[in-house]
Amino acid sequence: MSKKTKLFPHTIIEEINKRPPYQYGSVAESYSGLEVTWKLTFFTLDKKQDGKLLVTLRETEEFPSVLILSEVNESEYPELKTMNKGETVTINGIINTAKAYGSITLIKCKLSF
Repeated sequence: MSKKTKLFPHTIIEEINKRPPYQYGSVAESYSGLEVTWKLTFFTLDKKQDGKLLVTLRETEEFPSVLILSEVNESEYPELKTMNKGETVTINGIINTAKAYGSITLIKCKLSF
């Protein structure tokens, strides 16, 4: 069972960046496995060959450089085919990776609109 966090995406990236670059990896790893539920905005998606979509979300316009990435099955989320940039998406998933340059990758995700 994963531990749930109430941290926001930008807070995670800020915490990583407070450390010396040598420590980025170990600090980022401390967030791996945490369960999150975030209300985000749709940014873009990439269609993959295996019937999956790589969905990119942003926290808000205030933090445009923080990107949240998740791979989902295209067949489970037909809404993504007509979604416009900036629309609200709630995502529940587990942090897989967090990078100092501003990206967080989630796994085992569920989306709601």
